[in-house]
Formats: sequence, C-alpha cells, structure tokens
Amino acid sequence: MANLLSSEIFDSILPHDEFEKIVDRLKQNKHSAFDFMPFCGEPLFAKTISKKLEGAEFIVFHLDLRMITAPWHFSIELARALASVFEEPSKKAAMIKRLAVAGPIRVGRDDKGKMSLDISSRADITRFISTLFDIPEVTGMEENSRSIMLISGFERIEKILGTKGIKAFYQKVGRQAVTSYVVTGIGLEKQAKKMEENISNQVETVFAKNLFPDKSIAGFIKNLFSEKGKSLTENMLSSIMEISKGRVELSLQLAGRLLGSGNEPDDELLQTALSETIESSSHPYSVLWNMLNSRQKSLLFGLSRDDGKSLYSEEFITKYGFGTATNLQAALRGLNTKSIVIKIDGKWCFADPFLKLWIQRANKMSLHG
Repeated sequence: MANLLSSEIFDSILPHDEFEKIVDRLKQNKHSAFDFMPFCGEPLFAKTISKKLEGAEFIVFHLDLRMITAPWHFSIELARALASVFEEPSKKAAMIKRLAVAGPIRVGRDDKGKMSLDISSRADITRFISTLFDIPEVTGMEENSRSIMLISGFERIEKILGTKGIKAFYQKVGRQAVTSYVVTGIGLEKQAKKMEENISNQVETVFAKNLFPDKSIAGFIKNLFSEKGKSLTENMLSSIMEISKGRVELSLQLAGRLLGSGNEPDDELLQTALSETIESSSHPYSVLWNMLNSRQKSLLFGLSRDDGKSLYSEEFITKYGFGTATNLQAALRGLNTKSIVIKIDGKWCFADPFLKLWIQRANKMSLHG
C-alpha cells in the first residue's frame, strides 16, 4: 500500500496567504488555535506548521501532548522539547545547562547514546513546569527572535495539568512578550476561549475544515495519482471523499491502498481497497468494541443503522434498549469523551466513518454467518 500519510499534504494545500496571516499574528504577540475533527490530520499539520514556522525564522519548540499522562510526564516531555530545539553544539549545551539550573532534572545518555531526562519524584512539578515555560521567553530574547511554543493535542492540557497547573500555565502565557503560542487539537473551540479569557493576548481559533476544504484534499489526492501515471475520475474522487467523510487521514489511507494496487482505479477496485482498509483495522476496532459497556455498544450499533437525527426519539430509545433518555445521554457522553462520536452540524455521527462500516459488516456477518 502506498503510504500517503507521510506526504506533506498540509505543506501543499495550506494557502500561502493564510500562512502569512498566521505569521503576522504571531509577530504581533497573538496566539493561534487550530481546531480539528478526529482523523483530520492534526498530527501531520503540527509537524508541517512547525517546519514552516522555523523557515519563517521563528524559534519553534514543539510539545506533543497526545501520549502524555500526568504532570511529571508533561515536565519531562517539555524539557525534551526545549533541549532539542538547537542542533548547534554550543547552543545545545547552553540549553541543557539552563534546564539543569531550572529545577531538579538529571540529564544523561541511554544505552543507545540518546539523551535521557529524569526528574525527582519529590519535586514541585507545577513550579518546575512554570519555570520551564520561562525558557522559550529567555531564549527568544537572547537570540533576538520570536519564540513559538507549539503544543499539539492541546485538548488534553487541562486534564493533564489539573486546576492548579492550568492556572499557572495561563498566568505564564499572559506575562510573556516574545513568545507566541500555536496550539492544535481536537474540538479546541471551548479550550481556546478559556485560554483567551485567562490571558490578555488575543487567541484566534481557526477551524481546519474551513482552512482545508474537501476540494483541496481531493485535489492533492488527484495530483498524487497523476504523478504515478494513474487517472482518477471526478466520480471516483468524490466516492473516496464521501466514504471517508472528508477525514484527511482516512481519505489518504483509502487512496493509498487504491494507488498501491498498481491497477487503473475503478469502482470494483475501490470497494476492494475499502474492504482491505477496514479489515486492516479489524483488530483495533475489536479491542475498542470490547472496552465499551453494553449501552455504548447499543448506541454505536443504532448509529450505524439509523440516522443520528433521530437519536433522542422514543423509537430509538426503545428499539436499542436504553429504557430512558438519561441512559442514552450517559452512553453518548462516554463515547464523546473518548472521541468515538462527534457532533457535526447538529447531528451525532461516528468520528471514524470506517468504524461505522466495520460495525455494519460485522453485524451482517453475525446475522448470516
């Protein structure tokens, strides 16, 4: 299968004038929040915007929160992001020295020669994190440049840091003069508003679905096929976008499998590619399914069969065994918290449309197998 996920899609489809607007805002000590839907390429965008901002002569520190679980873990990864910003040996050594001065951190090398970091479990982690966030500001002043703190997976920051930690974070951000923040994440609108309420600087929320419309993603896919000498009809392209519901990662995954077949794309080949794509995710889907409670499974099963607009109807509640609307709401809340279902244009739907297809197919197999 052709791996299109490694392609610099956002480098290609991010309009130049929009990027210039981002740069101008950051130079004015303003901040930007990029709000993505699940499976719409937020990690890819974070990597792309980091490189582009570095090219615009900013000092970019990138902290990815997606795998971080607790304040101690947060402090380690933040220190790592700070330590890795410079390649030049003298500047790197100066940064590591600054980290050592900042708090109870031990810098060493693992058995593969890579830098390892450790922090005492007795440390005041909230205070240490606050001190670490001073470093981009100091670095920017010393280098006579603007620092950019890029935080991806930002929707998780409050859960990680807690009430005390997030308050300290906002206080730090509000006092900085040469550090701007670019945050990316899933469903960031409320988080971005909360951030703006706690600091004096303006935070602009940019919705990825508006910045990267389906036609841009479709155009990128069509060009990739052309580069490989393959033709892709408008109907075929529309089918890819409809099946994936415009989710960038899923569109590229399906297109990559179609392109990797080596044959001229047609409807039959597209259905084969779709079946193979869903089958390749069968194990993680099964693991996810088995982690849900019975009402959450019922809700997903119902959503896979019926229109999400009728979710609160008496028929839906009775048909799928919820008993009361309260039980349905509890199941919905749990699935939404896990980003399994999301609300688009007032309608609840699957965050991953391929999961919906997997449930439909698994149900059909159980009925006829």
